[in-house]
Amino acid sequence: MLALADPVSAAGVTATQLHAQGAWREAIAIGAAQEDVPGLIAAAKAALFLAAFELEDEDEAVALLSDAVTYAQAALERAPDNDDAALQRAIAEGYFARIKTSPRRARKSRKLGERIIERDADNAFALGFLGGWHGESIASYGVAIAKVTVGASKSAFQEYFDAALEAAPNNPLIVAYYARLLLDINDNGMRAKAETLLENIQESEPSDAFEAFMKSRATELMAALQTGDEKTLKRLVKEQRALRNLK
Repeated sequence: MLALADPVSAAGVTATQLHAQGAWREAIAIGAAQEDVPGLIAAAKAALFLAAFELEDEDEAVALLSDAVTYAQAALERAPDNDDAALQRAIAEGYFARIKTSPRRARKSRKLGERIIERDADNAFALGFLGGWHGESIASYGVAIAKVTVGASKSAFQEYFDAALEAAPNNPLIVAYYARLLLDINDNGMRAKAETLLENIQESEPSDAFEAFMKSRATELMAALQTGDEKTLKRLVKEQRALRNLK
């Protein structure tokens, strides 16, 4: 993967640092202005976070997702083999597929993720993305429909996530995402596996604001499991879905 320096903003802070701090809109502004690979990737990541987890207006979210595609594609034009940029492109396509209920874009999203794995079989975040792609499809449409429409499967869901955790043990983002989907699908011992994952995540150290956000959500799920509050658990599993807030 191409490693490039990340120029600083006028205030002496890079777009990458702003993203890591959770200053999402500032990261977008600075990263887009930098027009270099690290800045564009940070801008894409920040736009994806806002669209997926903070915005309520669907039109605004779609506009930000379009911006994320633009930033990721611009980064890829500068560094065609940059897997981080390619992953943001894949994630954006996946979100578009869900908003527009587009099997075509869903399949495109998966193919973009699979290309990353072809280049780097141990890319934990790409593996987690593909696990999430299969898991989200099944959680949204059920096993039979997800298989027929986009080719998703329960076995691929777990195999990709297990491989992601092997590549990056106890990463809070991957663990939290995997556990929530296990609870969402909730089939053949998935709940017990989710509980084990959530117990282990308490020892993890987030590396940035996004990982801290995901760990906090995992902690909420774990609390509901430990107290046996099924109503709260079911609510949290649904509420923690990306794009859930859109109206």
